Amino acid sequence: MFEILETRRPSALSDVLSYIAQLCLAVPFGWIVAVGSSTVFRPFGLGDHGDQGQFLGYAVICCLFTAAFAGRMVGRAEPKMVRMGRWVGALPGVPVMLFGLRTLPSDLFASGSTEGGLAAFLFLFPAFSALGYSIGIASSERKLNQGILLGAALVFMVLVIGAHELERQHLGVRVISDPKGLPFSPDPIAVCEAARTSLLPGGTRVQALEHRSCGGGRLLDPDEPRRPGEWDIELVRILDGPNKGMEGWVLAYGVE
Repeated sequence: MFEILETRRPSALSDVLSYIAQLCLAVPFGWIVAVGSSTVFRPFGLGDHGDQGQFLGYAVICCLFTAAFAGRMVGRAEPKMVRMGRWVGALPGVPVMLFGLRTLPSDLFASGSTEGGLAAFLFLFPAFSALGYSIGIASSERKLNQGILLGAALVFMVLVIGAHELERQHLGVRVISDPKGLPFSPDPIAVCEAARTSLLPGGTRVQALEHRSCGGGRLLDPDEPRRPGEWDIELVRILDGPNKGMEGWVLAYGVE
């Protein structure tokens, strides 16, 4: 006589509980990794720029890869978690990918004049941690080989190099602090004399490229002493708004 064993499919309630439990594991994991990774990169002069703020791109990358490792370990230890675990990244990850990519570069920079740090801690770290967890637990059913490990290491290096280039481009990010705006022109003398200039609105994010002084209808040499009636000016690149990408000069007093 043969005994027929019926494999019982987990109930919808157990699926929901499994999903919630794994989501609650992945999200705080991202915050922990973010804090730890910023400490690791700081001695190499990456991420922390003092008064200019912090670049959080490296922490996001570490969240993705470290969570993938954690997800794989969970899947290997508890195979029954894999079925729902592969979807953990969907709830926090998909909205960020669909709607947050437009502001992602600015969200990676945290300073006293931006809300990027808050957005990263509330959205980016949890989302990428959950996404990495899903990738890791989904891969737990397959054995690792040298090709997969090499591919993962290559992707990690490419992401870090890309993050470093983004960080380098955004060093010197400032904000037009004068609420009335500042005179803006490609001609530094026009800015000094308040002639033939457009108005750059207050709150506009810019990248400071060069600091000079001008007066008497000319640009002063960098080592030339300043005299009464001369002005400090900044060459900036506009980072947002309708004139994004334009370069020109503004008065230095209104750039912070």
